[in-house]
Amino acid sequence: MEKAQSSASDTAKWTIMAYMAGDNNLDGAALRDIEEMAQAGSTKDVNVLVQLDRLEDKQTRRFRITMGGGYESDCLETFGETNTGDPKILEDFLKWSIERYPAERYFLILWNHGGGWWEDARSRAGAPQPLTGTPRRKRYNPLFRKNAVALGNSNHSSICYDDTAGGDALDNRELKDVLARTCTLIGGKIDILGMDACLMTMV
Repeated sequence: MEKAQSSASDTAKWTIMAYMAGDNNLDGAALRDIEEMAQAGSTKDVNVLVQLDRLEDKQTRRFRITMGGGYESDCLETFGETNTGDPKILEDFLKWSIERYPAERYFLILWNHGGGWWEDARSRAGAPQPLTGTPRRKRYNPLFRKNAVALGNSNHSSICYDDTAGGDALDNRELKDVLARTCTLIGGKIDILGMDACLMTMV
């Protein structure tokens, strides 16, 4: 724990939630982006929240970014290694953000490498990861995996890759489920979903 956690006493107009998967070759870029956020920072109307999983020290941190603050001064809590490709980790961050920093509107940013969002039936069945070639975790019914067409070099559409977790990432199904439960929690939709990652605006 870096310092005592704080939370908003009033409902803000916006809560921005940046889920930063830096446990890969983007570790340094994540730190630079946090410093850029600190040029604006949070206000009484806007909460700028970050969860960052790093490669360098294998730690995960949560922040409320303030103007002139940044990585060193704005950390609210530090905990151990997490897998950004595990939907439970994303969902826990969203729940923490919404409960501690309620707002009229919510903006979620998924930050990392991206493999695009389009999937065909064969890639959904269990193709390797596009960046590492590491097979997906066996999350789904093995019956479907057994009957799937094996594609040795097909891209699997995902985001938030975690090198320490063997290249695991969030796929469309996992994102859909997490976002659906989050919408139930807030009683409405997430107002903006941003993808700070390659290929995620494909059409």
